[in-house]
Amino acid sequence: MVSGVVVPQQQCDRPKSVSVSISPSGEIMEGSSVTLTCSSDANPPMKTYAWYKGGSLMRTGKTFTIHRIKSANSGVYTCAAENIQGRQSSTAVALKVLYPPRRVSVSISPSGDIVEGSSVTLTCYSDANPPVETYTWYKEKPYKSKGKTFIINNISSVDSGVYSCKAVNRYGFKYSDKTTVNILYPPKRVSVSISPSGEIKEGSLVTLTCYSDANPPVETYTWYKVNESSPVGSGQSYSFTLSSSSSGWFYCVAQNKYGCQKAAPVHLTVKEDGGVVLYVVLGLLVCCGCLFVTIGVLCMRRRRRLAEDAESVQVNVISSEYQTPSARIPVYVNVQPSVTQTDSSYETLHIKAIRVDPAYDTLVCGNNQSDRWLRKKTDRFSAKELCVSNENKPVEACAHLDKI
Repeated sequence: MVSGVVVPQQQCDRPKSVSVSISPSGEIMEGSSVTLTCSSDANPPMKTYAWYKGGSLMRTGKTFTIHRIKSANSGVYTCAAENIQGRQSSTAVALKVLYPPRRVSVSISPSGDIVEGSSVTLTCYSDANPPVETYTWYKEKPYKSKGKTFIINNISSVDSGVYSCKAVNRYGFKYSDKTTVNILYPPKRVSVSISPSGEIKEGSLVTLTCYSDANPPVETYTWYKVNESSPVGSGQSYSFTLSSSSSGWFYCVAQNKYGCQKAAPVHLTVKEDGGVVLYVVLGLLVCCGCLFVTIGVLCMRRRRRLAEDAESVQVNVISSEYQTPSARIPVYVNVQPSVTQTDSSYETLHIKAIRVDPAYDTLVCGNNQSDRWLRKKTDRFSAKELCVSNENKPVEACAHLDKI
């Protein structure tokens, strides 16, 4: 035994100061690789390291590497260090994996049938880390609204369509699947069409068709005639042979389980026979032709009568001008100008007097002797007038011309 030398003995204990480090530090993006490392102080050295996630053993080893990390790898991790003296676990470490929105979906409330006039709420859901920053709503692509929920008050048929939402965070975005909003409403815009179109002859087959906009589709169509309480037919189309007794105003009533609406009445009339119309038109044309001919004949007769009257008046004037000299001379004596003055108006009168009007040449008398007497008298009277007018002589000085 060696005296005077003290050999210290090492103290054995279970692991102390067990901790976990994450590499790389900072944000962990989905798809990257992460390594967890377990550290401890122990004597004797660690025998084993075990990794747990939420109480479940994941694997053993001083390090725990996760390749292509996913959002499913997010959670709380601990490591347990063990030696021959015992076992010690680290403080829990949260592993947060960041990723853009996913599993974006739309819910409709209330569920079930949506009737026109009610209120509907659309809600957008998504899974994202960090949480979604903005939600945007679309109806068949055009922008409608922003926000996690989209409320439509007093909904109408025009609001029917396909809706979707878009969820966005700083790592990306994603659209939801398309969701159809189906609005139920009674028939509207009910109308009637007529076939054939245009004029319809009596005895023709006529088909009336009722159209409407409804959701669900129209269940029954009923046909009525104005001022009649009982229906005249049923079905979307109503056919019958048109006659004078069956013509009138018709309308249809469309109905589904949410209501009904009637169309504006349409009028059906019978076209008259084309042959009768043709005869009427021909008769009118003949009457008009006869009227024009009659008017033409009357006009011709009137013109002829006027011409005869004018000719008669002309003959009477000529006859009056060539009466016996004793009756005519005073006229020319009265218009005789003064001896010392010659008026151009009398010269003009003189010129007219000595001219022989062609009308006198065309005047035909029944007795040739009377005709020669008339021409002789005309010549004698013209010579005497020339003597009085041009030579400035008194009537007595020219009286010898009466013997011509």
